[in-house]
Amino acid sequence: MLPKWNPRYQNNKRVQGKFNSGFHSRYQRNRFNYSSYQDDLYEQSPEIINNNIPRANVASTFHQMDPSISSSSKNYGIQSNAYNFSHDNINQSMDNTQPNPISGLRKVSELPDRFRSLFPFGVFNSIQSQCIDTALYGNEDLVVIAPTGSGKTVVFELAMINVLMNDNDHARMVYIAPTKIDEVHILHEDRGAILEAVVSRMKLMGTNSRFIAISATVPNIEDVASWINLGFQNDNKFPQNNVKILQFGEEYRPVRLSRQVLSYPTDGNVFKFDKTLNDKLLDIIQQYSNGKPTMVFCTTRKSTEDACQTIVKQLKNMRKDLPWNIRPVEMTFHDKHLPEFIKYGVVFHHAGLHMQDRKNIESMFLQGAVHVICATSTLAIGVNLPAHLVIIKSTMAYKNGSFTEYSDSEIKQMLGRAGRPQFDDSGVAVIMTSHNMKQKYEELVTGIKDRLESSLHETLHEHLNSEICLGTIDHVNYAMKWLKTTFLYVRMKSNPQRYDPGFKEGQNWERRLEGKFQIH
Repeated sequence: MLPKWNPRYQNNKRVQGKFNSGFHSRYQRNRFNYSSYQDDLYEQSPEIINNNIPRANVASTFHQMDPSISSSSKNYGIQSNAYNFSHDNINQSMDNTQPNPISGLRKVSELPDRFRSLFPFGVFNSIQSQCIDTALYGNEDLVVIAPTGSGKTVVFELAMINVLMNDNDHARMVYIAPTKIDEVHILHEDRGAILEAVVSRMKLMGTNSRFIAISATVPNIEDVASWINLGFQNDNKFPQNNVKILQFGEEYRPVRLSRQVLSYPTDGNVFKFDKTLNDKLLDIIQQYSNGKPTMVFCTTRKSTEDACQTIVKQLKNMRKDLPWNIRPVEMTFHDKHLPEFIKYGVVFHHAGLHMQDRKNIESMFLQGAVHVICATSTLAIGVNLPAHLVIIKSTMAYKNGSFTEYSDSEIKQMLGRAGRPQFDDSGVAVIMTSHNMKQKYEELVTGIKDRLESSLHETLHEHLNSEICLGTIDHVNYAMKWLKTTFLYVRMKSNPQRYDPGFKEGQNWERRLEGKFQIH
């Protein structure tokens, strides 16, 4: 429900225009180019990456900028360039294009020489090829919907190259970690409110901004495009730009992915349920892995070790040859349990292990020296260890001292590890959950979802007061304009009762919204 807001304005000139919003930023003269997002708006710890570097270092610099450089990574980005602004109708031209999967592939060689080494391949895939003209050579805002693992990160890299090609001598890049945005559909999560606030702030910072949003599945993608496009005619502070939608289906996924949701009874005891799932793992691995590498995501560090121990115990009791082939590798470990588990081709991996142990485990998994790796969900981000089979053992994550369901983006990040394009033409993902959550995850893996909604209304006071303190909003009129550039505003038009239960049919919802703002 929208709260009534009573602002006390204080235009703080000292901080106005100097606040680091927490995006991964690339500066081009007085323009801004953003491509990752950190959800702590008040932390300022940028690593400045100067573009005046030897050609040989360009590739490593780009990989530094995106620690999760693998094809399954997702980000949200904003890029800057000049625009011709159009009228203030939010339903203005949005080119919703259904690309042709058999259209010609583009070669990396069409890029200027010094950028070719950024990409460890010679030809862009179909999705990347069909995004090149817009991302690399175009100026319009862009919304891309494409399957997990289809190489969407390259679209952002092409947008970066766009800036470097056009103003190489003055381009600067800033990387702020950790990266918190996985997909634009996090708008419905708690941190989505921060995304909305940051995007609106970027619109206040200058007129030459380009927005690029990428996700795997958003049912109401036109609403996202409308949000990105929101602005006002002849308003330098909140301009309106053109936006293009490119939507790709599952046929573009480089590896065919089979998804299974398995459910089990639970009495509500999370720890007991987690241990019960351990007993099911070996059967699932044997049924779905086809003797190929398997990754099991567990909720806690202890859970990874317990899962590993249970699998090894069951293998010992089988008293016959292992159901998979392993190649022996001589390595030493700090953890005393790992050598025994490795004999059976099973290991665990979490942040509590010695760094060298983790590196050895990752190396052995890639070499085929181990078949099963039980890991915490952090392994789904930043470490490229693709497996044929991925199992999510329990959908409950341990966060801030309690158990809660993984977010949709976390589930998709883990599922994205299934399938190895360099080895397989297929992969398998299995979600193990409780009976009462089965339908939710079946809908998630099949792409059937409710319409994406905003969460900004839940913390509207906080974000508006932040903008006032920063000096980006110094009048109630600008507060309303700021609100009208948010995803909340887009969804309120379509679903006002969700955000204002007191709303009745026939009422003017915009006037009710304005009534929430009072000056004292």
